[in-house]
Amino acid sequence: MIFRRPRASPEGPVDAARGAVPHGDDAARAVPVGDEPVEGVVDRGEPAADAVASPSGMPGTTPAMHGAVPNAARSRWDAPDGQREPERTAAPPAADGGALSGALRVVALVLLGGGALYVGLLSVRPDGAAPPATVRAPRVVESSPVPPAPDPPPAPLRIEGFETLRDLNLRGQAFRLARPVPEAPAAVCQAFAAAGWSAGDWGASPLGDREECLAERAYGDRGSADGFAVLRGRETLMEIRIKLNLGADARRLEAARDAGDLVAGLFRRWRWGGGVDLARRIAALQPFEAELGGTRVRLMREHGDVERWNLVLLFPAPSAPNEAALRRLSLAALAAANGRGEAAPARTP
Repeated sequence: MIFRRPRASPEGPVDAARGAVPHGDDAARAVPVGDEPVEGVVDRGEPAADAVASPSGMPGTTPAMHGAVPNAARSRWDAPDGQREPERTAAPPAADGGALSGALRVVALVLLGGGALYVGLLSVRPDGAAPPATVRAPRVVESSPVPPAPDPPPAPLRIEGFETLRDLNLRGQAFRLARPVPEAPAAVCQAFAAAGWSAGDWGASPLGDREECLAERAYGDRGSADGFAVLRGRETLMEIRIKLNLGADARRLEAARDAGDLVAGLFRRWRWGGGVDLARRIAALQPFEAELGGTRVRLMREHGDVERWNLVLLFPAPSAPNEAALRRLSLAALAAANGRGEAAPARTP
């Protein structure tokens, strides 16, 4: 079977069933008839010379469609050169036609995108333009009235005394009476001498800046029992220390009783109370420690083979000289000094 490549035709391809001729670069479809190749090519809209009517009566069909094309059938391509139709060639498309259509497509896409963006911007509301909210009307509910708040309690009345008298408030403070010896130290040394003790004069002490007085007494024979006393102080008497050496039982109680009577006599001399009780406890030789009016009294025994007892009386120190020199003012003078009165200072008798 032999096929021939037809020439390009401006016409488009025609269905082979209708006997159309392909155009362009498409290969011609050959329709074999008998033993010779026959080109089944006809012009679009022009029936071939050898076209016959179809059994169905449809015009434009060739015998080749029904297998009845004779071997003598010839196409126009077999015609002489002088009788051939002019060759039809496909006109090339315009050079600027594709660019124009592409530009139109881009413009259309830009217009569509811009329109969609504009519609989206119109649908967006600014922050200040919030949609109005629907608020339900208030409803008044009946209830019991709220009781008024109670008035605050009044502040407690606070009365402050004079600034000068504030130290007299004794709340939380232990009351302590300090009574110094109301007699000169030299007179106390003479009282020891009057009680049977051999006492010296009141003078400077070799052990410090104080002054002192020494006194002693023996009971019975030498070595049986004896006592030794030291009195120290400055302007007033500050301490009395008595040491009892008790060797013999016969003189032991006598020496203890004499020391107790000496202390009781001094308390009576100074008009202090408690001297009788102190004398009884000293005579019984019972260790103790007591405080009477600021005076500390202590009796204790020393450790050793020989019985020795120490009796100590410590008196409170006197007031400072500047305090003793202060004037005693009346209550009106204290009020004036505190700024709450205009009374002039006055001395009290």
